[in-house]
Amino acid sequence: MKPNLTIIRAVPGDASALSELTKLSKDHWGYGAVQIALWKEELTILPEYIAQYPTYNLLVDGTLAAYYSYKLLEETTVVLLDNIFIHPDYIGKGYGQLLMEDFFARTTLPVVTKFRLYSDPHAETFYQRFGFVTVGQHQSSIPNRFLPIMEKVL
Repeated sequence: MKPNLTIIRAVPGDASALSELTKLSKDHWGYGAVQIALWKEELTILPEYIAQYPTYNLLVDGTLAAYYSYKLLEETTVVLLDNIFIHPDYIGKGYGQLLMEDFFARTTLPVVTKFRLYSDPHAETFYQRFGFVTVGQHQSSIPNRFLPIMEKVL
């Protein structure tokens, strides 16, 4: 039986659940408890963030499985995909593609010229499948670890 999939706008009260999902998702890639603890502030989604930036939850049979959020930059000509996280139990089931399709559908406006994101190194090939190319590197909070800066020009 196919699961019931719903994408809904997050509300500030979702902040704790989204923060927990973010940490679980990041930990899935083997960073370990010490690094996750060091990233506590970076991986925490605040209610104020959800109120300010469009954030969308993916519910699978009513359970929070993933989310994404974005910011409009440079007078709305550039859209930054700020977060996309999938609970480890739902990784590899096509939900990342579903979220990306929803993201593009919600953000493709006549004035948008480019999408940008800072990728986890483990996710770079995932974003390449959607037409993103690596245009630079950003120093992460871990010494000698760089995040690919990726863009998709429309």
